[in-house]
Amino acid sequence: AAVPYYEVVEISVKDQAGYEKSGVDKVRGATRASGGKVLAGGYNKAHGLIGAPPANRFPIVAYPSREAQEKVWADSVKPWMVEEAVKYADFRAVGLEGIEQK
Repeated sequence: AAVPYYEVVEISVKDQAGYEKSGVDKVRGATRASGGKVLAGGYNKAHGLIGAPPANRFPIVAYPSREAQEKVWADSVKPWMVEEAVKYADFRAVGLEGIEQK
């Protein structure tokens, strides 16, 4: 069985209305269609414990595999970010492999 793959995205949304109208709903749908599940996130849900404060969006998404994440990233997320989302937000994304549970 494939090990789950996680994506953690720090998003500093500068214009929430524009961001929500930018096509992010299509990205959310593509994420769900690929088997991705948002485990945490939303607007203003992250709370800093130490260091610089977190951005106003900090979603954590679980995918069934790295391949599933890479496909949705290439087909939906990256094109949307480059063409639309950067008008309304700044991003930093990190992908990490899950640990096999025993």
